[in-house]
Amino acid sequence: MNRRRGSFSSLLRTFLAVVVVASSVVTPSAAQAEPSPQQPATSSVDLQNPQQGVADPVAAMRPLVRDCKVGQIDVNTAAPREIERALHLAGPVAAAVVSGRPWHRTVDLISVPGIGPSKETLLVERACATPTELPPPTPLACVTGGDAVDLQSASLEQIASRTGLGRPAIERLIAARPLPQNLEQIVAPRVPGVSRPAVKRLVDDRAVCVTPAPFRFAGTSWRWASGRHGAVVSAEDPKYALFVPPGRVAGDTGAWATVKPLPGELGVLPSADFHIHGPWTPEVAVRVPAPPHSEGIDDVVVAHDRGDGDMSASFNQGTAESMTPEGRVVTAPASSLSTFTTYLPGSCGDPGRTGLFACSDSAARDTSDRALSVQWATAMARTLALAATNCDVRNVRARTAGFTTSGLGCVADMNGETGEWTFENKSSVLLSSGVVFPAVPKGGTFDGSAVRGDMGVLSNWLADSAIEQGFLPPNGKLTVRKAVGSGDTVLDAAAAIGWSSGWVSAQQVVSVVDEALDLLPLDDLDRARKLYVACSAELGLLAGADFAGALLECLSEPLVDLLERAAERYAGDDLRKSKLASAARLVARFLGKAFIAVDLALSAAGVWQSQGRTVQMRTLSPPPPPPTTGRFDGPSGDHTYIARISDGRTYLVETVNGGRPSRAIHIGTNGLFNCLAMSRYVVDDVQPSQEGDRFVLILPGGTTPVVDLELTCDPAGSAWSYTGVRHSGNVSDNVILKMPDWLGTGSWFIDGDGKISSIDDGGTYLCLARAHPVIYNVPFDRISAWPDVADHPAACS
Repeated sequence: MNRRRGSFSSLLRTFLAVVVVASSVVTPSAAQAEPSPQQPATSSVDLQNPQQGVADPVAAMRPLVRDCKVGQIDVNTAAPREIERALHLAGPVAAAVVSGRPWHRTVDLISVPGIGPSKETLLVERACATPTELPPPTPLACVTGGDAVDLQSASLEQIASRTGLGRPAIERLIAARPLPQNLEQIVAPRVPGVSRPAVKRLVDDRAVCVTPAPFRFAGTSWRWASGRHGAVVSAEDPKYALFVPPGRVAGDTGAWATVKPLPGELGVLPSADFHIHGPWTPEVAVRVPAPPHSEGIDDVVVAHDRGDGDMSASFNQGTAESMTPEGRVVTAPASSLSTFTTYLPGSCGDPGRTGLFACSDSAARDTSDRALSVQWATAMARTLALAATNCDVRNVRARTAGFTTSGLGCVADMNGETGEWTFENKSSVLLSSGVVFPAVPKGGTFDGSAVRGDMGVLSNWLADSAIEQGFLPPNGKLTVRKAVGSGDTVLDAAAAIGWSSGWVSAQQVVSVVDEALDLLPLDDLDRARKLYVACSAELGLLAGADFAGALLECLSEPLVDLLERAAERYAGDDLRKSKLASAARLVARFLGKAFIAVDLALSAAGVWQSQGRTVQMRTLSPPPPPPTTGRFDGPSGDHTYIARISDGRTYLVETVNGGRPSRAIHIGTNGLFNCLAMSRYVVDDVQPSQEGDRFVLILPGGTTPVVDLELTCDPAGSAWSYTGVRHSGNVSDNVILKMPDWLGTGSWFIDGDGKISSIDDGGTYLCLARAHPVIYNVPFDRISAWPDVADHPAACS
C-alpha cells in the first residue's frame, strides 16, 4: 500500500511546481492584488507560527455581520418611505437617514435627530446596513508613524490626552466600538458628550484616526491590514485564515484583506479565496483545512489557482500542518493570492486511496458506471493537470512567455541565428492514454513540423491522422524554428477536445489490438488499414464530440471478424492464436460501451483544455559587443554604463571591472539620465525579460537583474570630450553619436578609421546599435566639426 502511494506521490511531485507560486506583474486591484517583482523582498513567513510579529490593534474585535436577515430593512438602500414605515419615523427623519448614508451599523442611526436611544432595540432587530461598495472607503484610516490617536483601539488615557474630551464621554465612545469611518454617525445622542462640532474639530486637526473595523458580508471576512501591524484574517470557520505579517502592505495606511471559503472542490476538497485589496509585497501565508482522511503532511497538496490563468502548488516542505480545536489545518506560503485548495493524491485504483474520488466502495457506491467514469476522469485530470511548467530555455536568446500544461514539454535552444523549440506531448505519462494538443503555431515567420512516436499499429494510424490535421498526439514531437527578428510566434497549448476524446476512447482497446495487429500477415494488416480509412472517411474525421465512439463502433464488427479469421489460420501457433482471439473478444466486449469511454475522454480532455496555456516564442536580438577597448568604460571611470530598452526606460548597469554586468538600477528621470550620459556609454535597444519573479536585462556578458535603488549624479568630473581619440579626445572608433532628443533624431556613426558618416534612417540605427554602443547628447557643433568625414552614409546589414 505504501509503495503505491509513494509511486503516485512521486509522479505528482514530478509535475507539480514545488512550494509557492512565483508572482506575475499584475496591477493591484480590488479583484486581485499582486505584488510587483521589483519590490524589495521580505523575510519568509514562519509557517509553524505565521501569526508571529502580527500586532493588529483591533485583533480582539469581533467582526460585524453586515448581512440582512429576513424581514430586516437595509438602511443603506431602502427608499425613504420604506424606512419611515419599518422604523416608525417621521418623513424628515427618514430623509436624514438617507442623507447620512452609508451607515456602518444600524445602532448608529441614534445620532440622527428625531430617533434617539429609545429606538435602539428596534434598529437592531428591524434594520440592517450592508456595504454600498467593496472594498469600503477608509478616509480615517490611521497613517503609519502619525501622531493621531486611534479611537478604535486606544486607551481612555491616550484618547483623553490627545482630544480633550471628558472621561465620561470617552468611556461611552469606547463602549460604542466598533466605530465607523464617518464619526458624525456617533455624535450625541448616539454617544452623549461627543458633539458634532467636537468631531469636526478633531478630524480637521487630524488629532484622531480610526482603524477600519472588521466585518463579514456575503460569506467573506474583511479585516484591515496595515503596513505597521499586519493582520490575521479569519473566516467564520477559523480553519480558513490569511496571515499578513508587518511590512507586507505598501502605503502609509494599509489595505483591506479578505478570506472567503468556497464550496468544496469536487464536493469534498477544502477551498477558499484570499485577497489583499491594495499593493503588497511577498510573502504572506494562507491556512486551509486538511482534506478529509489525510494522514499527514506528506499526503497533502495545496494547489493555487492564481487567477491569471496559471496554477501552482505547495506540499511537504512547502507547507506546515497543525491541529486546531476545530480540526487539522495546513498552512502554505503565498506570493500571490486568489483561490487555494487542498488536495489528497490518490485514485480509485490506488490501494492507499483515502477518499478523494467517489469510487464504488465509497459513499458514492450507487453512482452509475458512466457517472463514475466521468467523475473519476475529471478528478484525475484536475489533480494531474495542476502544475504549469515553464519551457526549459537553454539560451537566453530563445525565450518563451506563458506556460504549458505539464503534459506538453518544451525545450528552447539556439542554432546560430535560429531559435529552435521542441514540444513533446508527454501527457500519456500522466493519464494512461494521454490527450492531444494543437500543433499549428501562429504569427511571425517560422518553420514547423510534427512527427509521431512509434506506439503500435492502430495508435500510429490515429497519430498520423492527428498530425495530418495539425494536432500533436501523445508521444509526438513538434519542432518550431524561427530566425532572430522574425516576430513573435504563439502556440495554443490547450487540449484539443475532439481529438482527445477520440484518442482516449481508442486507447481503451488499442493496447491489445495493437499487439494483435502486429501479428497479422501483411495482406490482413492492409485490410485493417483500409477499414480504418473507410470508417474515418465515412464519419468525417472529428465530426463532433461523438467521433471517437462512432469510429470504434464502425471498426468493431469488421475488425472482430478479421481478427477471428486470422486466428483460425494459426492452428499450430497457440500463442499467436490466443493473442488474436483475445483482441477479437476485447473489441467485441467494447461494443455498446464506446460512449462511456467517450464520456470519460471528454471529461479528462475538457479539464485539460481548461488548463491549457498559450506559449509565446521569441528570438531576441543579441546585445552589442563592447567597443574596441574591450570594455564599456566611459570617462566616468566607475565601470558603469547605461542600458536603454525600446520603450525609453533606462538603467545604470554596474559591471565587474568594466566587463560582466552585476546589476541594473532604474534611472527615474530625464535629468538624471542626461547627467549620467555625460560620461557613460549607452547600450541601446536592450532586450528585457522575466526570469521567475525577476525583471532582467539581456546584456553583454549575461542576464542582469533590475534592482530599485536611489541614484544620484554629480555633473562635475570627467566627461565625454565629443572628439575622437585620434585628435586627443576620448571618443573611440566604432561608436554611434546621437544629438539630444530635444533637437531631433539625428545620429552618426564613427567607423573603424575614425571617420564620421550620417545614419539616415531608424532601421540602420537599430542595426548598428545591435553591434555598437551610443554616446548620447552630442552637441551638433562637435558633430559638424568632426575632422574625418566618410564619403557615404552609414550602412548596416
